[in-house]
Amino acid sequence: MGSVPHPVSFPRADDGFGFAWNWEGQRFTPVYEARVKYIFNAISLFPDWTAAIEFEGSEDGEVIVAYHNELGFWRYLIPIEDPSTHEWVDEMIAKDKAFGVTCEGPDTEATVFIQGMPYPRDGLMAYLDEFFKEALQVHEQ
Repeated sequence: MGSVPHPVSFPRADDGFGFAWNWEGQRFTPVYEARVKYIFNAISLFPDWTAAIEFEGSEDGEVIVAYHNELGFWRYLIPIEDPSTHEWVDEMIAKDKAFGVTCEGPDTEATVFIQGMPYPRDGLMAYLDEFFKEALQVHEQ
């Protein structure tokens, strides 16, 4: 991995590295790219964190990593090319979307706030929030 994340724009162009898995939902398909873009957008809501894609063309497939801009460290986040993670990620995204994750709203027992935005406790935003808190704790040790 590089010292800083390289810019990513969507939809991405095929990088020519090949695929870890060959199936209908593989890299660069519209559904795959929409999933990756949603995760990137979600990560962008967390101050000091930037999403990046690494390990393209590797045997295990590409991975979404998160880079802490201020402290300069990376954390392996989601092995996004692995088809077994898609259902799990899609379920978390669906929970966020069903809740209206981009809308302002009241804080309830079912929600928590990040940047003034409510989100469900079992969606992607909650997963990322917990992941980033743990990553900072581990980095400080």
